[in-house]
Amino acid sequence: MNINGVPIIPNGFRGIWQESLQPNAYYMNLAAYVVKTVKVTKRPYSYAANAEDSSNPNVKEGENSSIEVKTKDGFVFPVDVEVSVKINAEDAAKVVALLADPDQDLGNGYDVLEWKCILPSIRSIFRNIAETKTALEYINSRTQIEQEATELFRKDMERFFVQVDQVYISKIGIGDTEQGKELLSTQTNRQL
Repeated sequence: MNINGVPIIPNGFRGIWQESLQPNAYYMNLAAYVVKTVKVTKRPYSYAANAEDSSNPNVKEGENSSIEVKTKDGFVFPVDVEVSVKINAEDAAKVVALLADPDQDLGNGYDVLEWKCILPSIRSIFRNIAETKTALEYINSRTQIEQEATELFRKDMERFFVQVDQVYISKIGIGDTEQGKELLSTQTNRQL
């Protein structure tokens, strides 16, 4: 089996082994083997406007890591998103073949898995959904957007052998912009 041009071979031979070693103590000659440890627990990632709400420890106070979207009626606003993903132990060798070390810290606050796979995909999905809706439709269809984003994200992450638990919208920040405040004020006045 080849993944990204890298052969996955039977255990005991030189290369990336088909079957991952399960958590345990192993006596390995580190001069003969290079062991890549891959976290197989759930990985939560958060992209929020406030540093306190972000899972990224390198987001500085006042720094915004939320996803900025633009609706079809021209409103631009941040959306705070949380995703939960997992790499199964059976798929760890395939992930290593694709990304080398998915848990390697890149020094910019992101690991390889997040920087190369999760962040570009989730940004694209939310921006693509936003461009098909008006700002009010976007606000009023939060649940449907979460469901659609989860399905699209799940499908996109299959190619990286990453399992998606759920995608959550924690906040739609239309009220954080001047345009958005005017729109919400107009809607409130219209309802009164």
